[in-house]
Amino acid sequence: MKDYLTLTILLLTLNLTAQMAVTDPTNTAVNKSNFLKNAAILKEAVKTVDETKKTVSLLKDAKETVEKVSNVLRDVDDITEIISMQERIISEVNKQTKKISDLNVFNAKEITDISKGYLNIINKSVKSLQIAQKVITDNLFKMNDADRLQLLKQSKNDMDECWVDIKIITRKYMSIAGPRVIKKLNNK
Repeated sequence: MKDYLTLTILLLTLNLTAQMAVTDPTNTAVNKSNFLKNAAILKEAVKTVDETKKTVSLLKDAKETVEKVSNVLRDVDDITEIISMQERIISEVNKQTKKISDLNVFNAKEITDISKGYLNIINKSVKSLQIAQKVITDNLFKMNDADRLQLLKQSKNDMDECWVDIKIITRKYMSIAGPRVIKKLNNK
């Protein structure tokens, strides 16, 4: 039992030992200094994040502005192309009307009918041009870019159709004029 008691006392003494409190004023001061430095760095990091957020916001605004300007420039280019198409249509109608009139093989009623056909084409092209102009001037009920682009493409397609219509009418009346010119030449 004596061994048992000695063993118990020995175990108790081993378990009851504790570490003594150690204070190191230099280490404590360094740790406090590091904590203050880390707090200052953290404060600067928060400022940097806030400034970065502001910069990102400004860049987003700038991007939106550039996109709007880009869209307006694209719309202006489209309108310029439509205007150019309108000018070509009017020039072609004048050229073909003069050409048909100079043949002197159509009577007054036929010339009026030919002129009406060409006039209808010009009216159609003018309407397309007016719709395209409204896109830029009125922004047509605050359309989004896709709708505006679609409307401008439709105006271009209408102008292309007018060009084709001119060719069809010209071909029709030239095919009528051909035999008349030959007949006129044979009668001389």
